[in-house]
Amino acid sequence: MYHVLSRTLCFQSGNKQLVLSWSAPSDDGGDSIASYTVKSMDTQAVTIAQSSPIVISKTTFGEELINGEEYRYNVRASNGVGFGPESGAVSAIPLGVDAKLKTLAFSNVAGR
Repeated sequence: MYHVLSRTLCFQSGNKQLVLSWSAPSDDGGDSIASYTVKSMDTQAVTIAQSSPIVISKTTFGEELINGEEYRYNVRASNGVGFGPESGAVSAIPLGVDAKLKTLAFSNVAGR
């Protein structure tokens, strides 16, 4: 069963942190979404989020984010039916100061 996330994944940049947010899947397979898995494409670490948004900082994956460096993440939903496909990866850069919300489009190729 597929849990298809919205085709937009948003991030807000901060000082040594990022805030990722997303919409619930349009298809939950008939069971409410229990959690989301956020995966760092840079460290292969994962964290579980109960809902959107999630703050990505040193405590999230155990490594401090460096302002000006690019980080890549993807997200997938899970529930009693199982795991949905991973979203496309999104790149985000902490800028050291609060910045405007950035909306990036991604294509979800898994399961399609």
